[in-house]
Formats: sequence, C-alpha cells, structure tokens
Amino acid sequence: KNMKKILLLTVVAAISAVAFGGNKNLIKNGNFETLLKDGHPVGYSRAPEWGGSLSSSSSFTATDEAYSGKYAGLYTCRNMGGFISYRNIALKPRTWYRFSGMIAADVEPVMDSVKNMQPSPGVFVKLMPQLPSDWKGAWPKVQQPRLYAGGGQSDWTHYEDYFQSDAVYTNMWIGIYIFKVDGVARFDDLE
Repeated sequence: KNMKKILLLTVVAAISAVAFGGNKNLIKNGNFETLLKDGHPVGYSRAPEWGGSLSSSSSFTATDEAYSGKYAGLYTCRNMGGFISYRNIALKPRTWYRFSGMIAADVEPVMDSVKNMQPSPGVFVKLMPQLPSDWKGAWPKVQQPRLYAGGGQSDWTHYEDYFQSDAVYTNMWIGIYIFKVDGVARFDDLE
C-alpha cells in the first residue's frame, strides 16, 4: 500500500515538472549571486532602459540585503523610472510555466485609481517576448505575466504567476520596473 502511494506521488511530481516546463530556473542569474568583477549582477542591464534623460539618476546594482543567499538586485529610481532588462530566456512552445520572485520595496505610494493603467505605476517584474530588432507593427498578443508589488513600503514578499508560452514567440526577456514612482526596490529569487 505504501509502495503504491510512493509510486503515485512520484508520477504526480513527474507530470507536474513536465507540465510546468521542468524545474530548471530559466533565468540563469535570478538569484543575483553571480557578479562581474565590479559587483554588477551578470546578465542584467546597468542603467534603466527607456525613460531617456529622466532615468539618468537611477541605477541597478547588487546589494547584500538579500532575501536568500548573499546578494539581491537593488534598483534605485529617481524621476520617471524605466526598466532593467535580462534577456534570452528560451521557453518551449505551448508549455505551462511558473514565473515567481521575491520583491521588497520602499517607493512612493500608488493611488488605487491608477493601478489598472497599462503599464501600472509602481514596482513590478514583467516577462515579455523578445522581438527581432527590425520588428515593425503591433505588439504580438501573447501572455505577459507580471509580478506586481505596486507602490509604498513592503518587506520581502513572494509573487507568482502561471502562464502558457506562445507557439511562436518563445524567446523571452524580463523587465524589472520601477515606473512613475521614486524610491528603491530589491529583487531576489526570480525564476
């Protein structure tokens, strides 16, 4: 009887791993533990992309104020904000995945009336398709899961979302955002 129970649990675990894209973290430095010689997290852009000159006083670095391990990503944002990118996340077509991470924030509050704007003001991490550099036309209609922490102050909090990958757009990237608010946020254990 115990053997049947163990076999059933093993089969369920195997099916879950296959159904949700396996248990390998596709964000190779999602824990921010691998740093360059100057201390910058490997694979992440150094300065906010988008936002122009308004984002020039913002920065992204590693911090030892981690949720787990030695380091976390630290985004300090002034003025308009923008996003830090991590590219080249390869997904299998039409496969279910879990997108999750830990976020701690100390930014300006976000009013309830603007939380449903796209993109929403506040702190969030979003998974998006990586389009060819010569792309023209409308943004493709694919699921774009996001981990939304919003505005205000919060200690380390776990966020997660489940999504099915697209049949065509399987090369993805993440944007780590502090958008239209000032402050700092820490990110850890992105997967």
